[in-house]
Amino acid sequence: MNQFTGAWAAHQLADFIETVWACPDEPAACAAAVERAAEAFEAEVAAIVSGNAVRALVGMADTARHRTDVTALTTGAAETLDVPGVGICAVAAQDHQDAVHLLVARRQSDPFTAEERGLLRSMTRVLALTLDNFRLLNT
Repeated sequence: MNQFTGAWAAHQLADFIETVWACPDEPAACAAAVERAAEAFEAEVAAIVSGNAVRALVGMADTARHRTDVTALTTGAAETLDVPGVGICAVAAQDHQDAVHLLVARRQSDPFTAEERGLLRSMTRVLALTLDNFRLLNT
């Protein structure tokens, strides 16, 4: 298991903010967010779910079945995801006021640490704020 520190989390969050806020539109921000989240957590899968819709997904084919599997993880208590070609992955999902869910899954037997979950929570807040800004600008 990787050893994470507060400096690691601060650096990852700063990179996430810079990347997501530099995006010109909402789809680009979602795509950048899942890419950065996957990199930050060394995850095989990352996804953004809003309502019952998968807004962005990396690490697995974007099929109806996979979208259903990922969406179910944001609303259920499951802590693993069977990723085709990878196997069972530990999952961490965070929501922001039940509107935007950011999910990461990585091949590892250990669950996500409290510090990692805190970083994911911060990333989710940044993402939700960014998406809200795009909606305000486009109304």
